[in-house]
Amino acid sequence: MKFSLRHGVFETNSSSVHSICIATGKKIPLTIPETLYVEPNDYGWEHAVLSTPKEKGDYLYTAILILTHEKLLNKTLTKLTDWLHTRGCEITWEATSKKDFEDGQYFGHGIDHSYDEGLRDFVNHITKSPTDLCNFLFSDNSYIVTGNDNDDSDVDIREDYPHLEYQKGN
Repeated sequence: MKFSLRHGVFETNSSSVHSICIATGKKIPLTIPETLYVEPNDYGWEHAVLSTPKEKGDYLYTAILILTHEKLLNKTLTKLTDWLHTRGCEITWEATSKKDFEDGQYFGHGIDHSYDEGLRDFVNHITKSPTDLCNFLFSDNSYIVTGNDNDDSDVDIREDYPHLEYQKGN
């Protein structure tokens, strides 16, 4: 995915910027937990690096809940559950209802500017590739960087190994 990085630019519409890195390649070391419990969370302006399977799973689940049509939600989660089960991980998705979502939020949880094209591309890709789902969740080289465009801290992914990048911006 192509994106631009802005440094020292005056912004009147500042907001969150999230970059997602998914390690790719033939033989990526994965640390797969036997169980994983994920739940919706809140992702906005804060500067953070989400790198554990739990943190990445929560982010993915929040994005899926927001962006997946209600009629496809159970089918999507079942498919991902089956993929992870074949890899030895039993995932539990916190029980929720799509009806609880309003404007990309779930009981105060959500992803700032969640309808961004980059986030949608990420969810579409990860829900179609069992390999990249596992690489995203279980590789130490896959992570999410969150931040905002209010300062010079950037959220650019600078890695020298094969990877996919997605950016969710303004």
